[in-house]
Amino acid sequence: MTSFAKQIFLSVIFLLPISVSAQVFHEFFSDFSQTQDTSKLFVEIDNTNFLKNNEYFNPFVEGYTLIGYWLKPQIKYNATKRLSFSAGFHAQKYSGVKGFSEFRPLFSLEFKTGEQSKLIFGNLTSTINHNISDYILADENYLTNNVESGLQFMHKSKRYFSDTWIDWRQFIFDGSPFPEIILFGTSNKISLINKNNQSILELNLDGVASHVGGQINSSDDNVQTIMNSVSGLNYNMYPKSFLTKVSLFSHYYTSLDQSPTKRLKYIYGYGVLSGVELSNEFVNLKLEHWYGDYYFTKFGNQMFSSFNIEKPNYTEDQRAFINAHLIGKYEKIKNIKIGLGVNLYYDLYNLRMDYSMGFYIKSNFKFKLIN
Repeated sequence: MTSFAKQIFLSVIFLLPISVSAQVFHEFFSDFSQTQDTSKLFVEIDNTNFLKNNEYFNPFVEGYTLIGYWLKPQIKYNATKRLSFSAGFHAQKYSGVKGFSEFRPLFSLEFKTGEQSKLIFGNLTSTINHNISDYILADENYLTNNVESGLQFMHKSKRYFSDTWIDWRQFIFDGSPFPEIILFGTSNKISLINKNNQSILELNLDGVASHVGGQINSSDDNVQTIMNSVSGLNYNMYPKSFLTKVSLFSHYYTSLDQSPTKRLKYIYGYGVLSGVELSNEFVNLKLEHWYGDYYFTKFGNQMFSSFNIEKPNYTEDQRAFINAHLIGKYEKIKNIKIGLGVNLYYDLYNLRMDYSMGFYIKSNFKFKLIN
């Protein structure tokens, strides 16, 4: 471990007893309030600016730096109390690149199927908003691959959260020279015990399945279907002190190659993730232990897999990490979030430290056109 990495790691440990939003770590990056705007027609502008430096020194994921922003302006129309439409565009810009790296039109139809549920067709409530693990769907997609398109059903009540979606990542026509790519996902949180909203035991059941293939294309790529699941418990406490939330969690992960022709080294793998998360208004700290045995994933963070699925030649059957995620937050300015984060990944088998640092500014503004 380099002396610089040691200094960062020790800094995180010493910060532990210091005042560490009643929000989980994911929620800093989640979209602002999803409640329905009562105005008939309005403009909404989402923007995220980011600088993320990944200092990785392992054979699974090479280091790289992301600096840029994405902009997502949309016009939203509430046709009825249940039916609404939105249209706009998503523009992705990286510093040092001429023009936009991505410019995509957006359109969504949203239908409220009940007081606490809705169906979305078109562009989805995406990435980090699924509230799903980085180990099966990488958090960094929020910065680099934010747009998802397909079909989504969401339900949110006091005791149950469910988000199930199909993200059609690559469509094909007859004779297309590339395969279709589809991602199926589901994220579910069930409250088992709730003591006055001060102590909550929660069952976590998540899964993703990725499919690469298709019958009408001319691609020589083999059909590939990879499935990952997560099951486990979260115990959330809300103490009346400088800590506004304390979470303990333990999750069991699986990976399965369901491809008709098996070409990967592993067919089945598993992993175990346990840890603690501490939060207050300004700081969030999460400490994790990960152990994986032949574990692999298509769209999750490749850092923890036994091989990088895009570069499967180098493998390690067993992998174990101690991770620390620290983010300082400032959310006192209306419609704006500012964050400064550090992530540490210590490989227990190879005795190696990887880390990343990031600075983020997220904003969301709404302007009424017709009440």
